[in-house]
Parts: sequence; structure tokens; C-alpha cells
Amino acid sequence: QIVIGRVVVGNGVTWVLDLERAGYRWRTCVTLLTAPVVSLLVATAAGYASAGWGIAARSAALTFAACNLAMAAITLLPAPTFGGRVWSDLASALFLLRASEPEIGEQMVGAVRNAMAVHIERGELEDAIAVARAGVRVAPSSPLAHSLLAFALHTAGRHAEAGAVAQAALVREMSEADRAYLLRF
Repeated sequence: QIVIGRVVVGNGVTWVLDLERAGYRWRTCVTLLTAPVVSLLVATAAGYASAGWGIAARSAALTFAACNLAMAAITLLPAPTFGGRVWSDLASALFLLRASEPEIGEQMVGAVRNAMAVHIERGELEDAIAVARAGVRVAPSSPLAHSLLAFALHTAGRHAEAGAVAQAALVREMSEADRAYLLRF
């Protein structure tokens, strides 16, 4: 993992919970687009470096280069794929560049959901609660952020707190599905 300032360079196996609003768009876009750029550079380097190699080594290097080119091409598709379920790096970056502030907040809350799930799976319930609280601070009007906090507290056995969070969130405007979920607490 390479980090320049607060920007993680590459996102292949790197996952970052970035809950800082200032500069979120550009940091996330750099993180998303670094992977395909590096794939293109690796493919080019493998092609040029293997120019004088024997047939077996050159074939392996060109196969490696072709795989990197394919990865770059896939991650640079400018649209959601698989019926909108999978977004390429470029499609994600384009979305972030055009997103409204509430949409940015929802993106951040989605990252909170993922981080929380990892903490809960590991049994790190206090860390899950801390991440969920950060999500509420980032997007205080998001029903999902409040639902995540209520869920984390409930999972940790802090039922009264989960109920209080849910009750406080219920005064906000939200969909009937979100309201029904929060009413369970």
C-alpha cells in the first residue's frame, strides 16, 4: 500500500475508510483511477522489457502484459456493468465528480456499512460502534447512518442505546422501509 499524504495510491486490494468531507472527491477519484493507470504502465513495461527475451519468457511477459491491459480496460469502462450492480473505477470516479453533497454523504455511509460489517465479523463491536457514530457525524440526515448505529449498538447488546438512536432518527423524514427498520429497535 502506498499512501501520498491522505491519498491511497491503488485500490486493488486496498480498502480505505475515508470520512473526511474536505477533498473527498479528488482523493477517492485518485484512489480509483490509480489502479488502471498502474495496470497500463505495468503492461507497457512488461512489453518493452521482454523485447530481447527468449520465446518462452517473452510469451509469459506478453501474457502478463495482456492481462494487465484487460484489467485496465475493464476498470476504465465508463458505465456501470452487470445491470448496474458493478461499477468500474472510471464509472465510480465519474459518479463522484457529478454527485451532489447528499450523494457523497451516502457514498461515505456505504463505506461505513462495509467497515462496520468487518468489525462485527471480527468481534470488534466497540470499533463497529465508533465507525457507525462517525457515519452519523458525516451524514446526520441519512436514515442508513442512524440504522447502522442502532444495529451496531444492538449487536453489542446495548439495546437501550439502540432504541434511543432509533427513536431520535424516527423524527426525520425517511422512506417507509427505513422507518419500519428503525421501528424494530
